Amino acid sequence: MYLTEEQQNLIGYSWFAVSLAGFIVWLWRSRGGFEAFQKAPPRPHKLKGFDVLAILLVFIAIEIARTYFLNQAEPHSPEKSDLSYIGLLGGQLVITAVILFLGRRRFTGGLGGFGLSLRHPGKTTGISILYFVMATGLTLLVLSVTVQICEAAGIEEQRHATLEKLSDHPPLRTMIILMVTAAIGAPVMEELLFRGILQSYFIRFFYGAATPVKPLGTSEDGGPPVRGATLYRWLGIVIASAFFMVTHANWQHMPALLVLGVCLGYIYERRGNILIPIMVHGLFNMMQLAGTLLQNNSGG
Repeated sequence: MYLTEEQQNLIGYSWFAVSLAGFIVWLWRSRGGFEAFQKAPPRPHKLKGFDVLAILLVFIAIEIARTYFLNQAEPHSPEKSDLSYIGLLGGQLVITAVILFLGRRRFTGGLGGFGLSLRHPGKTTGISILYFVMATGLTLLVLSVTVQICEAAGIEEQRHATLEKLSDHPPLRTMIILMVTAAIGAPVMEELLFRGILQSYFIRFFYGAATPVKPLGTSEDGGPPVRGATLYRWLGIVIASAFFMVTHANWQHMPALLVLGVCLGYIYERRGNILIPIMVHGLFNMMQLAGTLLQNNSGG
């Protein structure tokens, strides 16, 4: 049984309203975001600029290679197209492995200090679902507004390349490759890269007065007061989110991706557990994929 367009709109508008109301409450309770990180755990590290640059260069090289082979393969060779996505998955695994190595070496406490915490899986899952509802609602609200503005200006709506490929009713093999790449590979690699490495580096970079072994924003480290530390945190979150945004080609989606990136960055900074933004990101991508597949099955 499929929902009618009116039912889908009702669910969408209700989701937007709940997320917007939650955001307003959060603004009030956090004093406009200035007290957002008072209970945030410290995440001291010794990341260097070379670490960040090396990972970004590998990421860019993999993306360029994948895009080149994908453009060469389509539309006459589905097998080569699949190999391109398999290559992307391999690249995601390589970057993930490098980041985990750096996390173990550069963060105080190793991977635990990096935020890879497997304790309390039930609580982590519950928090992830709650954040998913709020972050996704805000992201889709911004996307909806952007699309409507573009439609009013006579600009055709853009779609993500992976969703577009799924819309073409590909064979099962291709569907599985796309699903694994988008729902697992991308969330894991991108959160480790943009939140775990870039965000952590930029926050510490702008907060240069603090030592790498003491909590950020406390009176013990001799750095700026808590309010100043909060501004540095937000600055690092926004810059990392901007990198996250520009790596996705569709310009229409960029405002929504920036909102999603900021939400994911806040989650990581507030909770100190990288698994939570990974799960939120994965659920977001899976929802997009499931929506496309349902649309295909309904003949849309």
